[in-house]
Amino acid sequence: MYFDDLINNLKKAIKVFRVDGAPALFRILHYKIITTYYWKLGYLFRIFTPTGDHRIDSCKLVIFTDSPFDDIGGGQRAAQLARAGLRTGLTVLYVYVFPRSGNDGRIKSVSKIKLPNLHHKNIKQLNMVEYLKFINKNTSVVFEMPHPLFLDYLEMAKTRGIRTVFELTDDWSTSLGGDWFSDDILRQFTLGTNLVTGTSKLLINILMAIGRTDAVYLSNAANEYLFDRNQHFKRPVDLPDGPFALYIGSLDEKKLGWEYIKEASVKNQDINYCLIGNKTTDIPDHLPQNVRYLGEKKIEEIPPYLSLAEYCLLPLTSGNISDAISPTQAFEYIFMTKPVVSTEIPVVEGFPLVYTASNEIEFANLCHKVKDINIELEIHKIDAFISHNSWFERLQKIIELKGQQNVSAVILIHNNRDIIERCLQSLIDNCASYLADVVVVDNASEDGGGEFVLDNFPTVKLVRNPINGCASGRNLGVKSSRGKYLAFFDSDQWFTSGFCFAEALSILGTHAEIGAVGWAAGWFYLKNDSMEGPVVDYFPKRAMNAEIFRQGYRTDIPYLGTGGLFILRSVFEATGGFDTAYDPTSFEDTDLSFAIKKLGFDLAYRDLTGIRHAAHQSTKSHEKSPIYRELFSKNSKYLVNKWSNYRKYFFEKQKWTF
Repeated sequence: MYFDDLINNLKKAIKVFRVDGAPALFRILHYKIITTYYWKLGYLFRIFTPTGDHRIDSCKLVIFTDSPFDDIGGGQRAAQLARAGLRTGLTVLYVYVFPRSGNDGRIKSVSKIKLPNLHHKNIKQLNMVEYLKFINKNTSVVFEMPHPLFLDYLEMAKTRGIRTVFELTDDWSTSLGGDWFSDDILRQFTLGTNLVTGTSKLLINILMAIGRTDAVYLSNAANEYLFDRNQHFKRPVDLPDGPFALYIGSLDEKKLGWEYIKEASVKNQDINYCLIGNKTTDIPDHLPQNVRYLGEKKIEEIPPYLSLAEYCLLPLTSGNISDAISPTQAFEYIFMTKPVVSTEIPVVEGFPLVYTASNEIEFANLCHKVKDINIELEIHKIDAFISHNSWFERLQKIIELKGQQNVSAVILIHNNRDIIERCLQSLIDNCASYLADVVVVDNASEDGGGEFVLDNFPTVKLVRNPINGCASGRNLGVKSSRGKYLAFFDSDQWFTSGFCFAEALSILGTHAEIGAVGWAAGWFYLKNDSMEGPVVDYFPKRAMNAEIFRQGYRTDIPYLGTGGLFILRSVFEATGGFDTAYDPTSFEDTDLSFAIKKLGFDLAYRDLTGIRHAAHQSTKSHEKSPIYRELFSKNSKYLVNKWSNYRKYFFEKQKWTF
């Protein structure tokens, strides 16, 4: 069996060699022989494993923090960063001090977390030998609290030249620091790490007073894959009937202004006030009947409640503890496009959809008014907020994710002036370290979109296409670009981090048998010459599951879409580029996919991290549109005829397993 596999892999490598030369042959031999049989050739695997900026799977993250991954439902900052790292392909060592606590403040149980690539340990279970075996040159070690038990691990990371980060997430000099806090140890962490961050302006001032004038303000954030306003959820069974407002977070009396909740619930008897959170103290007596405590929830359980809420609450008290807090729930509320009624806390100033009150009466009145807010008027502000406040964007800054600026991004516009700003601004803000250049091709727009790009994005190259053609436009964009890699995006896409580039380049850089990596993909219905079939958007989690994420990608796909497609320029040129016979649109991406297969390559699909999408905003097309259906029919017939001798490309390896 092993011999047959080896022969098949060598045949594929020969095909790759014809296109991309000896380096590709070496990479295919490395991947298919060494990594497949590493248990027999372990010493060779260690010698020949490729390194470099394209290997995101070789990066590691260590987090030292106060509580376990599953504490308070897994919503704390350390767990959020770990969750983001695991999705992108990092291996994570998560080290905590205190055991998990229950609603009564007592120890609840020992945390036994089993997630792929997550090593979860109490500080008493870790020793220096294990620590040193885990870390490598591509590791970032993050300290979420200045605990004395972490100090030796900081010093060892510094000695080994490993990147270290200290995040001041609370004012530990208050009662939060308990009997372990020391000003001297806080100073050692602050002055002894490569990067220091504060999650509120008050905490930044503390860091600067110690001497870190370079401290970076890095507030909490939200996970756009959990808190996605485009998802549809069933109504949880424990919700009361009728409309409700929602508060998520700690119910600690030191942080939560119960008087605000009481006043709002009395003045707004037509709505229920639902509370989700960790109850460390007793809930006050004599609250109105329309105040309901729903208990503590895991973070994965919260989105359905948020999606159905009329509006959300942030009634936090003022003071040193609360003013130092960066309330994660505020970001989650906004990601789900919910109006937020808040007390006056500094960290939420300027947030979209947040309305603040200076006293209980004003808070109650705002609860009545926010029900009439037109959310659609705030969508562009909300999307901009999301692009700058994702946990993946935070992680990108913490681990200092960088590329080699060797990717050319090619984007088409055709009467898309209203959405191209979101696409370009978020691309430049979050992915600049990967970009050799950005080329926008104006496909005969009549709305001034090209002029808007010229006026507002001087670093972007604008190319004019005299016709509206997706294939011809992208070919023009490629000719005007200079990157070693090409990335094709649609104008209705936008970005929350640069991990999409890191993930795609990691696959292309280490798997020579892969000709292209895409964020979009689809299948054809078997025995159906209409060329219709499902795309990844039709399936839960965009046709990705835990097993596929562990592998990195799936190849059982007939074609990739051009919205988020990464390819080596040399491979693109070997295909001859996009076939302009498909202009203005439909199936030009399928045709390119088949051309890549004909060269001997596989296609890889992955739900690349950081790409967001607003369906049909770029083309304004829809399945029921007569114009679109006519193009679909014409081009599908052309595709079938052109590739009639390669029918296997339509259905090969088609599993539809998710």
